[in-house]
Amino acid sequence: MYKNNITEYADELMKVAVSKCDNLEDAKDLVQETLLTALTSISKGKVISEPNY
Repeated sequence: MYKNNITEYADELMKVAVSKCDNLEDAKDLVQETLLTALTSISKGKVISEPNY
């Protein structure tokens, strides 16, 4: 996975986060933190080949 592909997962992550969280704001925060962690990992050279939900 590359940095420019990370946003492809945002919608699916949001669906999962909403189903797990008590409110929309918490779900948004969770998705934001998840995407930031993924981008940081990719920037450090880590390869994310099979993202899990």
